Amino acid sequence: MSTDPRSTGIAERLETLSAETALAPTARLSELSVVDSIASFLREVASAGALQLPPLLVGSLVGGDGRYRVERVLGRGGMGTVYAAHDTLLDRKVALKILDRAADADRHDSMLREARIAAGLDHERIARVYDAGRHESAPFVAMELVRGTTLREWVKTHLPTPTEVVLIAAQIAEGLAVLHAAGVVHRDLKPENVMLTERGGLKLLDFGLARHARLAEPTPTIELPEGRGDTLSVISGTPGYMAPEQCLGKSCDARADVFAFGVLLYELVVGRRPFSGQNAREILAATLTQRADCSGSPWQAVPEELRAVAERALSADPCARYLHGAALSAALAPLAS
Repeated sequence: MSTDPRSTGIAERLETLSAETALAPTARLSELSVVDSIASFLREVASAGALQLPPLLVGSLVGGDGRYRVERVLGRGGMGTVYAAHDTLLDRKVALKILDRAADADRHDSMLREARIAAGLDHERIARVYDAGRHESAPFVAMELVRGTTLREWVKTHLPTPTEVVLIAAQIAEGLAVLHAAGVVHRDLKPENVMLTERGGLKLLDFGLARHARLAEPTPTIELPEGRGDTLSVISGTPGYMAPEQCLGKSCDARADVFAFGVLLYELVVGRRPFSGQNAREILAATLTQRADCSGSPWQAVPEELRAVAERALSADPCARYLHGAALSAALAPLAS
């Protein structure tokens, strides 16, 4: 297979830009964590013929009147790039998400939908969106540059204490309560989309798959591909955190987020997800056929009430789960007080 000379040029330019914008190790750990929090936007896609457009150079101006000045690349995925930028109008740091112009219309719509949803939410548990627009025909979103680390990265180096598990769970439930009260279903809650801030707080991020509950239509049921089964482009969500009804491509409401919360809570306590497999096919099959076991030794170290919350949240039947984030938050309140 021959190599597209344009791709070679882009690769060289990326390499040069990376060298020019190199960060100190500690700074990189902090600032690159925003990339994990918007994983669905950065997810690599196998799109035949799609060519990544070259990144913006440091100092490039984006937005009306050149409001945002690009400072460095935070990360790049198959459909776009995330930059650290300076808002010259309000003198603050922001994260700029810019899609490639080569991205399809659905991706453009998804990104702008994310901006509209997040912009309507004003709460300390939700990352703020400041602005949205287009740069040379490609949509961009200016959002809060959250400094900290994702929950995924944090648990790699920390064994959460029971107190920390309760605190983290309570704050995530609080964030879900805000979303659900606004009629929004996140649909992709996972450790990568939970940011532990430098100030000791917690924020939920990445609403690229979010839907208003009244508009949440079912995703078409698909037949899983033969072979490794790693690519499931039709299903919206992340295998391992998706509720059974979400795995089947059915319509979902706030209770799907409650299930994902249960998976995340299980992972905090046990150190692994309740449903596993060698590929996406096996993980989805496990979610549909297995029941999470919350009776093992790790659960003996946490309050019995917390184990009960996890079991109910992980119910295969949506009707057996908590109705929404507010109900989940209320169940956790006595433990967090």
